[in-house]
Amino acid sequence: MRTMMLMTVGLLALMFGHLDGRAHGRKRRDRPNCLQRTVSPRLINELLNKTETLTNSLPTFPRKIYERLLPKICTTCAKKQLGIWEINKILDVYGNVFNQTSLEGLYPKHFEDLLARLEKDVQSCPHLQSAPPPISPTSNLIGCHLYNILLKGSKWSPSHHNKVLAPTFTQGFLEDPFQRGSRFNWKGSACVATQKLVECPTRPKWTKTTIRKMENTFKKLDTNRTYKAIGEFKTVLLWISDMRERKEKSMDKCQ
Repeated sequence: MRTMMLMTVGLLALMFGHLDGRAHGRKRRDRPNCLQRTVSPRLINELLNKTETLTNSLPTFPRKIYERLLPKICTTCAKKQLGIWEINKILDVYGNVFNQTSLEGLYPKHFEDLLARLEKDVQSCPHLQSAPPPISPTSNLIGCHLYNILLKGSKWSPSHHNKVLAPTFTQGFLEDPFQRGSRFNWKGSACVATQKLVECPTRPKWTKTTIRKMENTFKKLDTNRTYKAIGEFKTVLLWISDMRERKEKSMDKCQ
C-alpha cells in the first residue's frame, strides 16, 4: 500500500512538473524576444541583399535621389518596447508594394517568397493577436517610422531632403488623429518623439487608420513613388533586425 502511494505521489509530481514546465515554456515563448527565435538573421540579410540589388537596378538618376533621401532608422525609438502588431501590418503593406506591375521583371520571384516567409515568421509570435495597446512607447516606435519615413507631401527634390525626409504621400497624410497623439522634433539626423498623453484618446485608432491610409496610398503610387517605397523597405528590415537583438523582458513590457 505504501509503495502504491509513493508511486502515485511520484506520478502526480511528474505530471505537475510537466505541466509546470509547459506553462513556463509558454511564458518564455510569449516574451518579446519572439522575433529573435522565429526570424533568422540569414533571412533578414538575404532580403536586405536582394533589396539592395533591386535598388541598384532602378534608373540611375532617380536612384541617386532616392539614396540621398533614404531614411535612417530611428534608433532612439527602436530602443522602446516592441510593436509586433505594427510590424506585421507594415510587412503586409510592403507585400502589396512588391506586387506592383511597375516592378515586374526587376527582381526574381524568390524575393516575394522571402517576404512571405518573413511575414509568416512574425505572425508566429503569440502576442500578435492582441490589439495595439493604448498610448505607449510602441507609438513612438511606429510613429518615428511612419512620420519620418513616410512623411506627408507630394512634391520633393534633392534640395528638400534636409527639411522634408522621404515625402512619399499626398498632402493630408498622417494628419488627424496621428498628430494629436505625438509631436516630433528634429535634432540633427535623429528623431525625438514626445508623447502628449493628455490630448490622446484613451484608445487611439491612429495606428490602424495610418496603416490603412498608407496601404491605400501605395495603391495609387506611380512608378517613381513605388521605387521610393523600395528604399523605405530596407529600413523596415533594419528595424526588425534591431528588434531581434533585444533582451528578454517581462510580459507586461511585451507591447
